[in-house]
Amino acid sequence: MKRKWLFKDYYDTTIILLALISVILVLLGFSEMIDLDNPPYSIIDLVIWGVFVVDYGWRFFLSKGKWRFIIENIFDLLAILPLNAIFTVFRLGRIFRLARLTKLLKLTRLLRIIGLTGKLERKISRFLRTNGLIYVLYVNIFIALVGSSILSVVEEKSFSDSLWWALVTVTTVGYGDIVPVSLFGK
Repeated sequence: MKRKWLFKDYYDTTIILLALISVILVLLGFSEMIDLDNPPYSIIDLVIWGVFVVDYGWRFFLSKGKWRFIIENIFDLLAILPLNAIFTVFRLGRIFRLARLTKLLKLTRLLRIIGLTGKLERKISRFLRTNGLIYVLYVNIFIALVGSSILSVVEEKSFSDSLWWALVTVTTVGYGDIVPVSLFGK
């Protein structure tokens, strides 16, 4: 029995670390510090994605209620959907003739971050069930990441400037040095 719990602890820790690495890779790719489409980052990203697909498939196979499993693990499903490949196929087929399709591809990576942060939250919450402060922190981080990603795409600002704006806004400091100027950004 002790071995089973020990394996589960190692398994959960491994999944948390892989999710953190994946989130960091996607954020660095989104901020154009690395290119996720070229090795070695594409290989690391693909291996981590493969582990998540196998993990999801195995847990789905073992689950009793399949629909309930899908609903309860929607963040995991979002994290493993190959949205980049889907939009690449659309781009090759010229279905979407958008000038900013590359920015749209970046938004699909944002969906992956949302899925991975949901997965992280569930795994980490086992360790941090002491009070509600962790949930407030999680919501603020989530809002800052989503807000900065959207501002970066809409206002065509760097991700670091957008992240600064989001953190200043979420913490209500409000320096005002970076503000949205477009109608959609406001």
